[in-house]
Amino acid sequence: KKWDSDEDDAVLSDVGSEGTEEEGDLEAEARSEGEREEAEEAADRGYGDEDEEGEEAAYEEACSIALPRRRLERWINEVFFAQVIENCLVRVSVGERNGERMYVIAQVKGVIERKRDDGTPRMYETGAGGVRTNKVLECKRGESTKPFEISLISNSMFTQQEYDNFQRFLRKMDLRPLTRGDVTRCREQLKTGEGFKYTAQDVKQLVEEKRQRGQARINLVFERNRLKNLIEDAEMRDDHDALEAYKKELAELNEKAAKREQQLKSANRSDLASINQRNSQANFQELQQAGRAEVHVASALGWTAETNDDAFLRRRTRPMTYWKTKASDPTPTARPKPSLEDRSPQKPVDEEAERRRKAAELQRAMEELATVPLDVDISRLQEPTPDGQLAKRLLGRNWEQSIAEYSDESIVKSQSKWTLSSYKQLIS
Repeated sequence: KKWDSDEDDAVLSDVGSEGTEEEGDLEAEARSEGEREEAEEAADRGYGDEDEEGEEAAYEEACSIALPRRRLERWINEVFFAQVIENCLVRVSVGERNGERMYVIAQVKGVIERKRDDGTPRMYETGAGGVRTNKVLECKRGESTKPFEISLISNSMFTQQEYDNFQRFLRKMDLRPLTRGDVTRCREQLKTGEGFKYTAQDVKQLVEEKRQRGQARINLVFERNRLKNLIEDAEMRDDHDALEAYKKELAELNEKAAKREQQLKSANRSDLASINQRNSQANFQELQQAGRAEVHVASALGWTAETNDDAFLRRRTRPMTYWKTKASDPTPTARPKPSLEDRSPQKPVDEEAERRRKAAELQRAMEELATVPLDVDISRLQEPTPDGQLAKRLLGRNWEQSIAEYSDESIVKSQSKWTLSSYKQLIS
């Protein structure tokens, strides 16, 4: 039968009001310890041995054998842990209903140590105190048995209603409810744990358990020297069994030392990898910030996707005319700022038409210039001057050739260099 399926099996409790999840709540701890002491005093009063086995235990008597989580954490690694908590009561969390935590009362049947497939302990934390263990409690409620982690055990004392439901559930299952005799035996077990005295064998067992859990610190150099001394002693005594055992233990120790060294190297490599990854992420973030800054500057300068401008393209440096002066109007007229379409390059067809227009205007100007008559008196060039300085200054070094007459009109038209004489001959 499921523990959380029946209203008789579980009693809804407000966890926050009871403080069961507050690890450092000294008031709750003192209240629980005070209730347990009062329950022990009440259990010591008013009944004899002949009435213990058959009479049901009262609520105050049952509270004297209740184990809160803090007490389990204090004893969890002791050698007497499994013996002293057997048949004691615990308040177990079995889930939530309507947003409230549900608790039931159960009896501790035993302790189970969980291990992985490779044989190593499967550790977990029992609470906020940082206690780690691989032990779980095998809890019994009626005929149902289920393992629970110690982290699910409540720190608060169970209520009168929860205890009444627990006894009613046992009677409903045709089982004997909790009696005064059960309470007496559990109290004796708990007293044994409180006054336990350690022997050398117990200390050795504790050290071995810590070593198996990986909590004991081992000085590899000291342990290796100790095993070497034991090997030499076994060789001197011709104890082959002990010799093989010590050699095997030394080999395991060397293997453990090699694994630890490998773990340290792996940790160093992991640290370097994490540093490289952190630097790479920092560089990426810097590049992102620089990119955002460039986008902000480009947006401020008008380099947006709508303007078809690209910050990495060549800037346009072609001069733009904002106004021009007309002959009829001496006052300059300001032109509006050209739009993006005006600033864009013109089409090749428009450029070709403009070039042809300018060429036609130049041709007309040259034709008009050719029809203008020039009346130049060159007779003064024949007047005597010192070394022909005047003609040389006006017509250049080859001034005599410039004033020579040409009789052949075809020669005049075909020559590449025109003189005054040839020009007058052409227009006459």
